[in-house]
Amino acid sequence: MGRMTKRDERITVLVDPGFSAIDAAVNRLADYEDTGLAPEEVAALQASNQELKKEALPILQAKVQDRLVIMPCGLGETVYANFAIRGDYLREKDKPYPCEVVFIGLSKEPFLHIQFKNGRVFPVKFCEVGKTVFTTREAAEAALKEQEG
Repeated sequence: MGRMTKRDERITVLVDPGFSAIDAAVNRLADYEDTGLAPEEVAALQASNQELKKEALPILQAKVQDRLVIMPCGLGETVYANFAIRGDYLREKDKPYPCEVVFIGLSKEPFLHIQFKNGRVFPVKFCEVGKTVFTTREAAEAALKEQEG
């Protein structure tokens, strides 16, 4: 919003000749009041906005440069698998199988290693999360019901 006033060296407020002082002041006051913010809240919001810009800029640059990877889950978290490793004895009725994320690998195709309760570790590509491995038991159970038809 452009200023409608200027201060001279004596700190006298001068109204821009292009404005009718009363109309302009009333309109400006209405605009300010429409925000619902006090002056100190506006200043705090501006400072917060500057901090967010500083934090977001490297993330946005990484995204533009295709260097940003969004993790489907974190290290040590529990995920739920709707498959078993061939040759392992895991009861079908126990699906989905809770597994721990024990490794996250970043390559051309990012992946994670999940560890089943029997100690076996299996690699899973990020793109499989939501298809065969799920971040919640509810999502895994819903996918199993859908497969059963």
